Amino acid sequence: MRYLLLLILFMYGCKEKTIQCYNVTSGEILSKYPNRVFIPKGGGNKIVQIIDKGTDSTKGGLYAFNEYSCLRKYIFFQNLQTYTYREDYNQKGQIIKRVGKIFLNTVVKTFHEDSVFIKIYLFGLMKNYQYLKAKINNEEESKLRINDDTLYTNMKIATLGINLKDLKKIFITFSTRYEDERSEQIKDEYDTLSLVKNPKLNFDPTVRYAMPVIVN
Repeated sequence: MRYLLLLILFMYGCKEKTIQCYNVTSGEILSKYPNRVFIPKGGGNKIVQIIDKGTDSTKGGLYAFNEYSCLRKYIFFQNLQTYTYREDYNQKGQIIKRVGKIFLNTVVKTFHEDSVFIKIYLFGLMKNYQYLKAKINNEEESKLRINDDTLYTNMKIATLGINLKDLKKIFITFSTRYEDERSEQIKDEYDTLSLVKNPKLNFDPTVRYAMPVIVN
């Protein structure tokens, strides 16, 4: 009977070592986005990182996983040295650290001299967006359509076109509301973008911030 009890305790202890993953796994990322990510070398037999291919593999999301293949960190890099967003998670998949805003990236393009086209990227992992609104200068807010992005993984995208006639400066306020699936909380976030018309430089978005790379 004593030996049977020890065997049961041993088996129970082994079972406890197999920790359930409450977060996204490396397998789920690879299965959902097989053609949009790559696995960097150096991880041995385990997948420790998955990176967005993007356009040149230097800008995009980086997923870092623990020994159980559970997501422990997500970072969106603007280039090889700076990032604009980061989420760290505990073993239960809860966010324990966040840096930056869910407005991960903004791309501004001009067409001729009378219009500008703006792409707004929102982080989409475990987030259900209810709306995204944009207010240009002192005009009324307009609601933008949110779609799944086709370049970056777990990303939402919205587009905004602006007529430049009689405009020299543009100040845009973005507001969004979403449900965080982990906490089931409704959250509101805001961001701004300032543009100045210059015939030689076109429109350039102002730089919001640059942060040192921390991936440990």
